[in-house]
Amino acid sequence: MRGSRRESGFSLLGLLVTVLLAVGVFVPLVKVVPSLLEYQSVKRAAYQAKTDGSSVQTAIAAFDRQALVDGVQVVRGRDLDIQTNANGAVDSVRFSYRREILLYGPISLAIQYSGTAQ
Repeated sequence: MRGSRRESGFSLLGLLVTVLLAVGVFVPLVKVVPSLLEYQSVKRAAYQAKTDGSSVQTAIAAFDRQALVDGVQVVRGRDLDIQTNANGAVDSVRFSYRREILLYGPISLAIQYSGTAQ
């Protein structure tokens, strides 16, 4: 009767591969999350610029105020693409920027962020 029972579970090699895969997914995710939060702050500031802006200059000032509150440093008010209507009121506020995130050694992740507040 001895030897008829087969044991199941992780082998040492299986555990090592599982841990390496988990780290390979978890580390880039942890490094990308701050960039995504920054993007949300830029979107919020662009929406604020669209809402408060009665002209291009007031939209730029509104964006810069909100960006200062949120700690946004990747985009400034002068970098925005602000579209106005025939009356001079702000129709839309567009932004675009690139973020490079160092992952492992010489490997990095380049993300192109863009958005429009209408």
